[in-house]
Amino acid sequence: MCILVANPDHSVQTNTGNCVVLPDVNAAVPIFDDPCLAGPGDIYPSLGQLSAGQVLLVMGLSPDEAWWTVDNPANPGQTCWLQRSRSDFSGDLSTVPLAEVPLRPRAAR
Repeated sequence: MCILVANPDHSVQTNTGNCVVLPDVNAAVPIFDDPCLAGPGDIYPSLGQLSAGQVLLVMGLSPDEAWWTVDNPANPGQTCWLQRSRSDFSGDLSTVPLAEVPLRPRAAR
């Protein structure tokens, strides 16, 4: 859950608050500024930019357990992929389902 400061017109002031992970939520926090990719690997296009310290809802785990699928903050309702070794995790790993890996982009086949 994140709490941010709002302006009088109810718009949010970015980078003004704090986030904490609720105990029953699986979350990943990028250690570095990284792209959020369309699939588990650098061969996939970027769907948005993730910021170090940003709390992301984990939706799934790649079959090789090297990548998270997370809720894409740039496009709510869409998922994207974050390398597991470049993030911190909190939650219950045993409750994270395996994610289906998208087809490789044509150029990478």
